[in-house]
Amino acid sequence: MLVKGIRISYFHGKEHLMLPEFLRYISDTKLFTKRNSMLLAVSGGVDSMVLAHLMQRAGFNFAIAHVNFKLRGNAANLDQACVEQCANKMGVPFFTLNANTKAYAKNHKVSIQMAARDLRYAFFNELATEHRFDFVLTAHHQDDAMETLLLNITRGTGIAGLHGILPSQGKIRRPLLWASRKQVEEYALQHKIVFRNDASNLEEKYHRNKIRLKVMPVLKELNPSLDKAFFNLMKNALTAEQIQNEYLQQRGKVLCRKVNKDLVIQIDALMAEAHPELILYHLLQSKGFASNTAANVLRSFETKAAKSFTSPEFTLLKDRSQLVISGLDNTPVVAASISKTKKEITYAKLQIKLDRLKGGLLEHLGASVKAGSNTIYLDYEKIEFPITVRPWKSGDALVPFGMKGRKKISDILTDSKISAQEKKQAAVLVSGNRVVWLLGIRFDERFKITTSTKTILRISVSNH
Repeated sequence: MLVKGIRISYFHGKEHLMLPEFLRYISDTKLFTKRNSMLLAVSGGVDSMVLAHLMQRAGFNFAIAHVNFKLRGNAANLDQACVEQCANKMGVPFFTLNANTKAYAKNHKVSIQMAARDLRYAFFNELATEHRFDFVLTAHHQDDAMETLLLNITRGTGIAGLHGILPSQGKIRRPLLWASRKQVEEYALQHKIVFRNDASNLEEKYHRNKIRLKVMPVLKELNPSLDKAFFNLMKNALTAEQIQNEYLQQRGKVLCRKVNKDLVIQIDALMAEAHPELILYHLLQSKGFASNTAANVLRSFETKAAKSFTSPEFTLLKDRSQLVISGLDNTPVVAASISKTKKEITYAKLQIKLDRLKGGLLEHLGASVKAGSNTIYLDYEKIEFPITVRPWKSGDALVPFGMKGRKKISDILTDSKISAQEKKQAAVLVSGNRVVWLLGIRFDERFKITTSTKTILRISVSNH
């Protein structure tokens, strides 16, 4: 017995040969083969029910997944029952998720549409991983692609937004993109396919529905062959995007220099390019930066001040003459304490060694007591233990070796003309409440060895 509320239609015209076109598109675009295992996203609407029917007729290996978003009362439950009935009739595995979409939207502060999308794809990805499906199939067709293109234009888009929906993205495959909504509906009529109508598709409060119901009919009236015109535009836009991306990738490789694990770009070289913002945008987009970051970085060149930008996984530091892109290290740097008995400690990625030497060696050590050295010699009796190594902070200061007055660590770092990244990683060695050493850069005059020094403390720093 069929579920109450479903729609069964009958067609009395000549059968449209949709299956051969379906198979040809899959082959031409290399979407998948009969060796693959697929998960079909089926809502119960005409598009996804037609896709399931075609997949079964073609003999592909697939299962069906459905999400009940609990947004339309009993109608949503009838959708679920309809899809489950279809899966049982076809003899394929059926998976379903009952999602509290409103609660998700509220907790994550997103729209209902975005919440539904997040929940849907998270569920599909989870199933694909757990059951080892090669691909997830959705029933987007040519009209969906045209509507997406128009939506992209209204929001403002680059060349990427002009190709609409792609046939494949990651594990997602869309084998109906070649077909129009009219073709899909005619096929459903021909084969008496049971499907559900979603009343929300007629609500004009959604932008996509407004384009479908108001804009598309007018455009099709202006050009009855609108689908062909859009198809050619999307095809040409995709080709143009591929050419552009090849160019941008090539220029990015020329500009980027790898230093340890960082990418370094010389600002002068970037600005000498014909399209610096576009090149930087392409590079930063691949690392998850916001779409306006490239423009903001270029505006930061107007001042000499260092500035940082972040994405979920990377940080970009703009220094005087270069940009440094680094992977985020979210591991907190813990201060290290050194007692009198310790001879060696590890701080961050540094190895710090301590040795005690006899006094009277001053005449031999004078050349080693200099700014910027990774080894310093201090008067042991002037040191208050335990000493601490920690990140520098605002307000830290010392009396630079060879000088009389105190100077802020921030000013010493600026005068040293080191990169913003190095500033961020700088550390100090502290005795009591006094900074003894800005590691590798300056140490404090008050702790230097003299002719009266009895015991010398040698401290050396190296990479761990």
